[in-house]
Amino acid sequence: MNPPKRQIWGSHLSEPPDRLMLEFCAGRDVAAVPMADALLIPFDLWTNRAHVIMLGRQGILPAGVAGQALRALAELEAEWDAGRFTLKPELEDVHVNVERFVSERAGA
Repeated sequence: MNPPKRQIWGSHLSEPPDRLMLEFCAGRDVAAVPMADALLIPFDLWTNRAHVIMLGRQGILPAGVAGQALRALAELEAEWDAGRFTLKPELEDVHVNVERFVSERAGA
């Protein structure tokens, strides 16, 4: 008699699934992990900085406006690093959260 498989859905597998796959599938259901979008914050800040710099260099944003936006992004990063910035689910995703923060600090 074969030993029972541990995964309910894994009866067709010849080997147990990889531990990382199990952790990913379990996610917030059984583990304390951040919201998926929270993991994107450092990357979203990086791409927003690059975008603001490009818009400034192309003359699409005046230098003062670009500077205000870059300062707001730096403030957001400091708030995030200090654990004082959290994503608001009602704002839908990381991108809108960042946009709202920047527009509140730097102006629309």
